Amino acid sequence: LTHVREAIANKYTHPDAPLTANDVVMTSGCSGAVEMAISVLCGAGKNILLPRPGFCLYNTIAGSHNVEARLYNLVAENNWEADIEHMESLIDEDTGAILINNPSNPCGSNYTKAHLRAILAVCERHKVPLISDEIYADMVFSGQTFTSTAWLTSTVPILTLSGLAKQWL
Repeated sequence: LTHVREAIANKYTHPDAPLTANDVVMTSGCSGAVEMAISVLCGAGKNILLPRPGFCLYNTIAGSHNVEARLYNLVAENNWEADIEHMESLIDEDTGAILINNPSNPCGSNYTKAHLRAILAVCERHKVPLISDEIYADMVFSGQTFTSTAWLTSTVPILTLSGLAKQWL
């Protein structure tokens, strides 16, 4: 298992977000990682901000842990980017995390660096960690480039989720 974690860390390390094997946690699929991330950051009575529309499993997992799902809007006219003002309006002292899915399922959007930085600024202002579901990283439309949120901050705690099955079809 140590060799697998080292290989994953070597594959995904980035100068702005260096990884070691100790940074890698193996789960049973990305869905297992979603469950672990939500359960670690959000206890019963807490809330989590989730995208609408979004992958339905997020709501199911939050509910199974008695975590309130607060849905922030994605704006179709803006390439399904998050409505930053709406997202920020949902945060309170019981917010355990914000979850983004980029590239998006089901919307197919791929957030710009500027948009990711706007989301990270909300996290920074409110001291809320980010769960970044990047299961579809590098699976973007021709002419686009994927950017991981972890490459853009050294101050916001980020749990980046991915999976071998989607990346290595």
